[in-house]
Amino acid sequence: MKSFISYKYAVIAIIGLASCNESKYSDIIQKRDHEIDVRDMIVKFDEDPVMIGASAYLATSQNKIYIEDSGSTDKLVNVYDATDGKYLGSFADYGSGPYEIGVSDLPTVIPANSQHGDRYIMIDHAQHNIFVYDVDSALVFPDYLPQRIRKMDGLEFPSRYKPLNDSTGLSNRIRLKPDSYDINQTLVRYNLSTGDISVFTEDDNQPSGLFSFTVVPERNLVAASEPDRDIIWLYDLDGNVKKRIKGPEFTSEPHKQISYNTLMGCTDKYLLTVYCGKPTREQHNGNKLIVNDFDGNYIATLNIGEPIIYMKYHAPTGKLYMVLKDDRQFVTLDINKALEKE
Repeated sequence: MKSFISYKYAVIAIIGLASCNESKYSDIIQKRDHEIDVRDMIVKFDEDPVMIGASAYLATSQNKIYIEDSGSTDKLVNVYDATDGKYLGSFADYGSGPYEIGVSDLPTVIPANSQHGDRYIMIDHAQHNIFVYDVDSALVFPDYLPQRIRKMDGLEFPSRYKPLNDSTGLSNRIRLKPDSYDINQTLVRYNLSTGDISVFTEDDNQPSGLFSFTVVPERNLVAASEPDRDIIWLYDLDGNVKKRIKGPEFTSEPHKQISYNTLMGCTDKYLLTVYCGKPTREQHNGNKLIVNDFDGNYIATLNIGEPIIYMKYHAPTGKLYMVLKDDRQFVTLDINKALEKE
């Protein structure tokens, strides 16, 4: 068990560190000179009665908020009502059993539709399994077991999966070198049902480093940000580069000692990029949100005040849920009201 737990935290560390030519797309150069201090607008989200550790991540659906506690040794996923914040229950057992999760990836929810309720995807990097949970059943039946979709290759596997539909999405493809923790990441298409991996965009157009990305299918948009360069890539769903957004600190070569864009997300109106701009030895997670519209036009920079570990937007309420590196840990921010503040 000791070696299993050690392997768990080694892989968590790896995960946490998350077709056209140039003449066909444009570069946007941004000054980013409109900063809004929104620290007084941040509201604590009460996760009681569950005690959640520091390695926590978020997911949302129409009527639920999910907090995944990847460091838990009990239930990994905690569920709350999106309207009133009421705790609804927990599911997904930690462990080394056949239907348990040893090292969880970042959370993925396929929202409810006319055919099914919320489905929660768990990628387990300990036993190299992909599970899908019917959330309503998992919350009601104590002996519920998830469906194992497939077994993964231990040296090449998906991470940070983001769905385009019920079976296909985009993912970081992680390749590990045998007997090493050196990794290579590539943005790819991944089919949950078959395990098929296909190229998303040409090598020259791939985001570099431990990039973060978000998908907006209804806008035919994929956005990816690089941690080592002040740049954001905008693609269509076919992998064609639409634009590149270069910030004021952009350099052509990666800067390994500086953390720039540490996380990518979106709302129903905007692209959100967590920005740091400080030496990695001082701070890794950014404490500011760069807000762009879906065409890459700069709107504002929101000063959150504390490092942002993770974030997820909930469209029905207009709230951005965040995990902060401070005593509050889980907070919300009304993005639209924040942008109206002078």
